[in-house]
Amino acid sequence: MVTASPPWRRFDAAFTGPRPVLRQGDPGIDAVWLRRRRLGEIGAALWSVMVPVLLGMGFFSAWGPFGWAATWQLDVFGFNSAIWLTIPLLPLAFLPALVARVVRIGVDTPVLLGIRQSFDARWGPRIEEEGGVRAIFRRRRRVAKWLTVVGAAALVIFAGKGWYDATSPHAPLTEVGYAQLADTPGALPAAVRVAGAVADRSREWTHAYTVRRVTHQDVYYPLLPVGGAASGPVAIVEMSSISPQYDRAIWNMVDPPGPREGMPVPIDAWTAGRLRAAGFQLAPGAVVLERRQLNGRDPYPDPITDMVLAIIAASVTLVSALTWWGARLGERRLGT
Repeated sequence: MVTASPPWRRFDAAFTGPRPVLRQGDPGIDAVWLRRRRLGEIGAALWSVMVPVLLGMGFFSAWGPFGWAATWQLDVFGFNSAIWLTIPLLPLAFLPALVARVVRIGVDTPVLLGIRQSFDARWGPRIEEEGGVRAIFRRRRRVAKWLTVVGAAALVIFAGKGWYDATSPHAPLTEVGYAQLADTPGALPAAVRVAGAVADRSREWTHAYTVRRVTHQDVYYPLLPVGGAASGPVAIVEMSSISPQYDRAIWNMVDPPGPREGMPVPIDAWTAGRLRAAGFQLAPGAVVLERRQLNGRDPYPDPITDMVLAIIAASVTLVSALTWWGARLGERRLGT
């Protein structure tokens, strides 16, 4: 039962008495109160999972604060570091835990109670929901069963897609002229071979960044039509990557010899800003040709995406299956 003044703790001060038990029907405890507490518990868990994912997306897209931090690093140090871009923002994942530890939590704050108990299930009052322990096991088993089914289906889909992409034949690469690529309306092709274009190495911008203490460089320079003047706005910028861990020459040369093949992509706002700061005059709708050695064929889809998604699906399936098994075992021990 709820006492008149629940001896709940704050700043990890010990309980002054037995751990209280709250159940529906106690003063101030109804179905809405229980739903609000569960909302805080689920929301805090989702926040802790999604924030690292959003941080990773922000790093690769130079979005928002990542763009500002990347610009500051380049201006001060001359290169970007993935670790030092991520570390200052990673504590955001623990913001709900920090808030729930320093604020007052009582019967009148069910959402904050759920947030705190999502990180420390033994903190505060014990919640006894309708149906008792059996209802908790039953609900946990149902949720885990559906997550197991969904995770297994996703695992089959992503693994099957990865196998198909790795074994299916690929069409010849589309060849386009400089003007055709520069004036492409709508969506850009996934990969092309550009004819009638030459590199202008008199203007360059190098984006240096470190990953696992290895320095990589993306070198940007204009592409011009054969016989075209170097003055005027740039419609196509080529990017050559220098990555020491690869031994293929295409990865370690600026403007490598051979056919001019690669993936055309729109210039994002952050890169466009850095190019303009380096003296590039960009035409409206300018694109970047990310140089690749494709040997005249459409490239295989990036296997990393399918692999990561398959690993996530397998992890969800395994954890859900173990949770389902544990809940079913708990029900059997209770005689259900």
